[in-house]
Amino acid sequence: MSTPQWESVLYRPETVPDHLLAVAELNGKIIGAGRIFPGGEHTLMNHVAELGLFVLKPFRNQGIGSQLLFWLMNWAAQENIKKITLTVFASNQPAIRLFKKYRFIQEGCLRHQIKIENRYVDLLLMERFLSSA
Repeated sequence: MSTPQWESVLYRPETVPDHLLAVAELNGKIIGAGRIFPGGEHTLMNHVAELGLFVLKPFRNQGIGSQLLFWLMNWAAQENIKKITLTVFASNQPAIRLFKKYRFIQEGCLRHQIKIENRYVDLLLMERFLSSA
C-alpha cells in the first residue's frame, strides 16, 4: 500500500530531496532496497530519520544488506541527521544482528503488533544516534 510519503519519493523525488531510496540491482532486477525518511524540515523531529531495509530471500547472507546499510548510514551522517530509528520483526534474527553490528540498540517492543496468518509477531523498536544529541 502506497502512502503520500512513498508516492513523493518514488514519483516526485525533486519534492523531497532530503529523502533517500537506494536500490540494489542484479542484471536489471531489484534484489533489495533501503530508505531513509527524515522527520521533516519544519517538524519537532527534523533531526530524526526512519530507516527501512529489505533484501529478497535468495540474495540474503551475501553482504547486500550490509552494503546498503553502510551506504544509507553514510548518507544520513552527511545530511546532518542525528538519530536513526527503525522497526524489525522480533523473529528476524539475521536483521537484528545486522542492525546491532551497526550499533543500533533496542529501545522497545510492540507486542503482537503484526499478524501473519494466525500467528502474532512482536515488532522491535531500534535506534542509533549518529552524533551526540
